[in-house]
Amino acid sequence: MASPTCPFDFSRYYLTGELSDFTVQSAEQEFKVHKLILMEHSDFFAACCRGPWPEWQENKLRLMDDHPCLIEAMILFLYQTSYDDLVVKIGLPRVLFNVKLYHLAEKYLIPRLKESMTRELREFLPEHALEDGFSSAVAETYNCGYPDDRTLRDLFVETSSQNLHKLKRKKDFEKMVRETPAFAIDLVISRVASLGYAPSYNHYSHNHLVGNWGADYVSEQSVGSVDDT
Repeated sequence: MASPTCPFDFSRYYLTGELSDFTVQSAEQEFKVHKLILMEHSDFFAACCRGPWPEWQENKLRLMDDHPCLIEAMILFLYQTSYDDLVVKIGLPRVLFNVKLYHLAEKYLIPRLKESMTRELREFLPEHALEDGFSSAVAETYNCGYPDDRTLRDLFVETSSQNLHKLKRKKDFEKMVRETPAFAIDLVISRVASLGYAPSYNHYSHNHLVGNWGADYVSEQSVGSVDDT
C-alpha cells in the first residue's frame, strides 16, 4: 500500500537507485537508499547518517536481526511505494504483518509508519477479528511491543471485547488468553468496565488476577461469564 508521507514522489529514485548515497542491508539483500528520505522520517536513521558512527563512515546500516521482508516494507513505505506483495511473500496474515511492521516502526522511530499501521488496523479489525492471525497478533502486541505504548493493546482489547461472544469459542484465542496474562487482565478490566464499573490497574494486580485466580479462571470463567452477563 502506498503511503502519502511526502508531497513528492520519490519512488522512482528508490526503484532505480539514482543518486543513492546510503545502503541499508538486511539478512538477504541490500537496499540503495537516500539519506534525505531516511532522515526526514526517522530520528534513528538521522542519527546514523549524521555520525560519528560506523554507519556514518561506511554509509551503510546493517539490520540483520529483523525480517528482510519487513525491512523492505518499511523502506517502501518511506518511498511511497506499495508493499502489498510482501504480505504474500512473507506468508503472514495481514493483521500480524501490520503489527510486526508497527513494532519495527517503533524500534526505528518512524512515527508516520506507526500512525499508518494504526489506521489500517483500526479499519481492518472490526470485520476480520475472527480470521486467522488475530490471536497471534494479540500475542505479538503484548509479548514484543513496548509496555508503555498502549495504542495497539487498547485496540485489540476493544476489538476482542466487542467480539468476545464468538472469539471465546476459538481454541487459538483461548490458548492465547491463557498464555498472555497481561492481555487477560486488560480484557477482564474492559469487560467489567462495560458493566458500569470503573476498575483500574491499581485495583487489580497481576498476582491477584492471574496468580490467585489462576489462568483457568481468567480464560474460562472471567472471559466467559462476564460476556454472558
